[in-house]
Amino acid sequence: MNDAALPVVYADESNNTGENLRDEDQPVFTVAGVHLDDDRANEIVDTVVGAMQKGAGEPKYSLLARRPRGRVLLMSAFAALPDDSVKVFVADKKFMTVSKIVDLGIEPLMFADGYNMHADESARALAHMVALVGPVVGDSHKFTKVLEAFVRVVLQRDLVGPEAYVSAAEEYLATVDKSNGSSIRTALLPTPDWLDTVLAERNSGLHPDTLDPAIPAIVALCREFFEIIGPLRLVHDESKVIDRNKELLLTMDQFPDPSDPDCPMQTSGVKQIDFGDSKNIAQLKIADWVAGAARDVAMSKLNPPRREVSQELSEIVESWLAGRPLWLDQNWLADRLGISDSS
Repeated sequence: MNDAALPVVYADESNNTGENLRDEDQPVFTVAGVHLDDDRANEIVDTVVGAMQKGAGEPKYSLLARRPRGRVLLMSAFAALPDDSVKVFVADKKFMTVSKIVDLGIEPLMFADGYNMHADESARALAHMVALVGPVVGDSHKFTKVLEAFVRVVLQRDLVGPEAYVSAAEEYLATVDKSNGSSIRTALLPTPDWLDTVLAERNSGLHPDTLDPAIPAIVALCREFFEIIGPLRLVHDESKVIDRNKELLLTMDQFPDPSDPDCPMQTSGVKQIDFGDSKNIAQLKIADWVAGAARDVAMSKLNPPRREVSQELSEIVESWLAGRPLWLDQNWLADRLGISDSS
């Protein structure tokens, strides 16, 4: 198919702090994709803008959502979206931090020993287990300090070295009962120097944007649309990380699948990537509204909740979800471990 004739998905993010996964003010990340023709998108945006007060400013989600009238306009716009024209991906940055510790620490060591933790999803299960029980079986504050130290070390902030992470992990593990500590220790400290290896690979350019949720999020989003509309062109709101990783997104199916290295990865479905500005593109305005709504719903599901949203909005956002969220899923873990509701 000629690239000019490709169906287009427009994408925008909310609460992206890049690789800083431990920003307490922005604990979740969302990215939204919108597949709408120009006429329909302009009609939806024009209806909202026409109902706003004159001089109110650009119709960003943050502006609309803070007033009752704006929230009504948003809900009307969401109701006008055709089925499968919108998808969102959601990540809990705290859970993603734990997942990255597992993926960069124990998983490659096990793979070198001949065991693939992605093939049977044991890497995901371990991340779930650590995220779920870590703050309970040990000091929750010190558990959080481990996650903060991990991010600081990987980002090499304030010249903090791997020893800062080891120290934080040991302080936390000292609070964990020995009957629960073995698997958590293995997850957090598979070897004393595992983070040295991560930093060496990162500094060599092997792992650019190691912690940024934008890449796995946009891949999941585009794969969802690919199943519906086939190969697509992505128009993303200006994004340095997407721009840096364009080649990866366009050629994913030329790299081995981590769960089965003898096979290529599934395509992202993206054949061309361009960038745009929501001031000029109606679909990007709608993507901003969708990403903002998904962010607020995700914030309402944190423990403790950080937002209050209506049940109606929550159900709408859940109908948009793409892929498998980077989120602690206790039901999945229970099924994985064979734990029934009655046990």
